[in-house]
Amino acid sequence: MKTTSTLYTNDYILLNGSNFLYSLYATIFIFMPPFLDSIGLSPSHIGFLMATGTFVSVAFKPLGGWLADRTNKVIFIIVGSIIASLFTFPWYFVKAPSSILYVYRVFQGIGYSFFATFAYAHIASHAPPERRAEALGVFGLSFFIPTAIGGWIGEMVIARFSFSAFFLIGGCIALSSALPAVFMKDRMKIAGIGPSRVLEVLSRDVLAYVLMALIFGITFGGIFTFLPLFLYKGGRDGIFVFLLCYSISVIATRTVWRKVVDTADKDVSAILSLSLLSSGAALLTFSGDTPILVFASIITGIGHGFLFPSLSSLIVDTVGRENSGISMALFTGAFDLGLVIGSAALGIILEYGGFPVTFFSCGVLPLIGAALLFWKRRKKESSRPVS
Repeated sequence: MKTTSTLYTNDYILLNGSNFLYSLYATIFIFMPPFLDSIGLSPSHIGFLMATGTFVSVAFKPLGGWLADRTNKVIFIIVGSIIASLFTFPWYFVKAPSSILYVYRVFQGIGYSFFATFAYAHIASHAPPERRAEALGVFGLSFFIPTAIGGWIGEMVIARFSFSAFFLIGGCIALSSALPAVFMKDRMKIAGIGPSRVLEVLSRDVLAYVLMALIFGITFGGIFTFLPLFLYKGGRDGIFVFLLCYSISVIATRTVWRKVVDTADKDVSAILSLSLLSSGAALLTFSGDTPILVFASIITGIGHGFLFPSLSSLIVDTVGRENSGISMALFTGAFDLGLVIGSAALGIILEYGGFPVTFFSCGVLPLIGAALLFWKRRKKESSRPVS
């Protein structure tokens, strides 16, 4: 299939619309812990129930990636939306703790895994190679923006109506996210381009980028889990300031500076992004001071904004667009796993070391990642024959 430099096709716009709706639906997971608490679940049961969906989602991503390279991606995007909808509607009837809730969470995890894996695989495989980072970065906005506004919408719906109404509306939004995908086509499938065997794509370079995604997830999970707690326990306002500055920074990298990664050395972009993420995380120790909080929010957001498209496009560039399904599954799976590990491991560090050690740990990990990528790049350069 001949590729052109056209990025903003009908399929791309439709997929962004579908992702926007699905991401708006996914904000229900933010409100599930308070709901589960209200029906009498203990904190440990709430944590285990929420983790069940996340672990299932991560576990299904390799299978989803393998399928994405061999089947019609659009069909499974629609299937993911339908599964999510079917197993969200029953929450309307939940009034007390029950083992059936684990079934709902398992299938919600499967639905999310299918939707996210096949959507990112579609973007990575269909985007023009010279604009792949831009495609992945802009696509991320259709996740980031609804996530930012979903909290406000959720609070309004729950306050005015109820949790039950909130789940009913969420199920409808999940179902509606399938509609734009109905009008899409998987042109890679039409072209008959086939993938390589799975083991052939697991090169050292790919595994290195997957490790960076894991580090990214751990750091991101640690910041967003424990910064609100740090500010709350210190009697400080500031989470709104952090989220606002962070969001503006990410949006700027995906709009005003959306072409930077594709025109730069992507390895260098990833190294610098990890360094910015490291600096911002470490500075959060001093975020009781508003100017420092603003500065930390901005550089952390810029690091996030450039890191995701840098790493994801590097993986696809390495393995080829015909293997975009398994490569994006490994990348997003590693990031999601990092979110889980970050919350758990850094929670233990917080318990024994306090907030300064926790945020310092958040900062050290991406710095180690930057150093590893720098060493890998230097090693590759030194191995090239001198002309």
